[in-house]
Amino acid sequence: MDKREKQVKDRLMNAMLDLSREKEWTKITITDLINRSGVARASFYRNFQTIGDLIQYGVDQIRADFWAAAPPSAGGFLSREMLTYTFDYYLRHRELILSFHHSGMPMNFLDILTESMILSYGDMPASSLDRYGLYYYAGALYNMTICWLSSGARETPAQMAEQYLKFSKGWNVSY
Repeated sequence: MDKREKQVKDRLMNAMLDLSREKEWTKITITDLINRSGVARASFYRNFQTIGDLIQYGVDQIRADFWAAAPPSAGGFLSREMLTYTFDYYLRHRELILSFHHSGMPMNFLDILTESMILSYGDMPASSLDRYGLYYYAGALYNMTICWLSSGARETPAQMAEQYLKFSKGWNVSY
């Protein structure tokens, strides 16, 4: 992708995020996007067929950015180092993650988390019951992240990583 094409795509994605503060993603139109971004309608269609394609571009950018700076995950995705990095990354991208969540499109973020688990541990055969562990941990991480970010992220990423590890080891939570 050349520099100009990336700039157009990024302007459209930024417009999508800006507009998501004003209305639900499902109510955003291509006209809204081109008016907000200053990108011509033809440029939108040169790069995307639908708004869903634009959203997928955003998801792909998050995924690439996440893995470009990720620490070596010798201990797997559930290592303290990787989890701290993960919570720190999500804190830095809080607005985008909460935007996905509040838009009614949480599956994109959950898909990223699940893919992260699979990339760390490897996909498992469809016949393996252990494959459900990947979905379990991704779902738990998703819920912790959304609740943490929504409540103001008062805890540090390192504290969240510790808490996640504590829960994943089966410790009981006292209320």
